[in-house]
Formats: sequence, structure tokens, C-alpha cells
Amino acid sequence: MPAGNSAISARLFLALWPDGEARAALCAARDVVARTMAGQWVKPDNLHVTLAFLGEVAQERWPGIVRVADAIKVPSFTLTLDRAEFWPRNGIVCLGAGQAPQPLSDLAQGLAQGLKQAGFILDQRPYRPHLTLARKGRSGRTALVLPEPVAWRVDACSLVESRLGREGATYTPRQTWRLQNVEAIPGSGSVG
Repeated sequence: MPAGNSAISARLFLALWPDGEARAALCAARDVVARTMAGQWVKPDNLHVTLAFLGEVAQERWPGIVRVADAIKVPSFTLTLDRAEFWPRNGIVCLGAGQAPQPLSDLAQGLAQGLKQAGFILDQRPYRPHLTLARKGRSGRTALVLPEPVAWRVDACSLVESRLGREGATYTPRQTWRLQNVEAIPGSGSVG
């Protein structure tokens, strides 16, 4: 976390965090989905694809997350989000990929294995990449093929802090790693 952060713990997750171009394309896709599905829409600044949810993490454990992320060697890739889905069981409206690229699967699996070996407890369900667009969703249909898929060039992953407030959740990337050369991006913050 940035120097001077006096937090004893923080709610953290690792994620694909879109750049401005990808975020604009995701918002355009959200507008298309909003014509047929409803819900409490996620703020544009909070759109992301979770790789691993860590929950509340004590400050002394943060360097362990960094070591795991530092060790991942995965090339950049394109994630094509080509469908919207409504998951009635948990009320989520999300974007999904008809086919997840292998580097994404390798990234999620590598992070999960490293984090488990470092003593973190993760969700046991198989990884299913998705980008949540809305919570408390409603829809008469469960899927929609996007007329214009979002082709998001992914070249980094981020450690993100989640803070809950009156306005809802605020997500702040704390450190980012490039995928193609797997090094911390200068100026992206420091956890250790």
C-alpha cells in the first residue's frame, strides 16, 4: 500500500483493471445491456474482472500477495467479452466470454495456487471470468449476445483495495503488474 497508509487491514482482491479505452468500451456495452436487463449498475470506475478475492487482509500479510504476483509469468492477451448474462441465483448482470483465453486461465490458476500456498483462503468454485455490470439484477432473459463484443487488450493485473462507504463500494488499485514482462509498473504504488 502507499507509504503512510496506517490501515491495520484492508479488503483486497486481484483483478484485471481496464484502461480508459477498455472502460469506455465496457460502458458502451453496459448501455446496450441496460436496454433488456436491469439492476443497480456498477459505477464505471469500479468495472473490473476479479482474478482472486482475498477479503480482509492484515497489513503484515500484504507482502505475501506481492511475492505471489511477482512470481506469475503470463503474456498479455485479448479478452473478448461477447455476451451479457443474468445470474438469477445471486442477482448479477455481467459480461462474459464465450471462450476464455488460455493466458487468463493460467493467470487466475497461478495466482490461486500461489495464494493458497501462502496461506490465503480462496473460493473453491472453478474460476469463471466475468465482469459484473449490475447487482440486484432483474431480467426476463438469462443471456444476450452483444452486437459488438468488447475486445479488451489485457497487459496487466492489479491488487485492488475495496472500501465500503455511504455511496457504495470504492475500488482503488494499489499495485499493478505488467503481464508481458511481469514487473511492477513504476508509480503504481507499493505494498511492501
